[in-house]
Amino acid sequence: MRKMIGWLWIGLLLGPLAGEVAAQVTIRLARAHQDNQEVAVGLRDVAGLLRANLPYQGFALLGATRVGLPAENKPQRLGPLEVRCQGGAERLSVSVARDGRTLLNTVVALRRGQPIILGGFPDGTGRLMLILQTR
Repeated sequence: MRKMIGWLWIGLLLGPLAGEVAAQVTIRLARAHQDNQEVAVGLRDVAGLLRANLPYQGFALLGATRVGLPAENKPQRLGPLEVRCQGGAERLSVSVARDGRTLLNTVVALRRGQPIILGGFPDGTGRLMLILQTR
C-alpha cells in the first residue's frame, strides 16, 4: 500500500510536467540553395528533414529568435521577413510579411521537439523558410 501511495505522489508531482506546454517557440530563418552542399551548424538538427523534402542540398541560417507563449502578435524581424505570432502552442497563428506584403497566414499546432517548416518564399536562386520548434 505504501509503495502504491509513493507512486501516486510521484505521478501527481510529475504529471503536470509531462503534459506541460512549451513556454516558448524558437523561430529560425533558413535559406535553401544549390550554391553548395553546406548546412549551417544551427540547422544540422533538421538537415535530414530538409534534404528529404526539398530539392536543395545547401542550407544557411540567416537568423533566429524566440517568442514566449502565449504569443502576443508582436512583430519579429528575421532577415527580410516580419513574423507575427499570436496564441499558444496548441493553436499558434503565424503571419509572415515582406516589404509590407503578406506572404503567409496560417495556424499551427506545436509539439515539443517536432519542427514545423513554413515558407518556400523566393530569394534569388534559393528559397526562404521558417522553422518553428519548441524543445
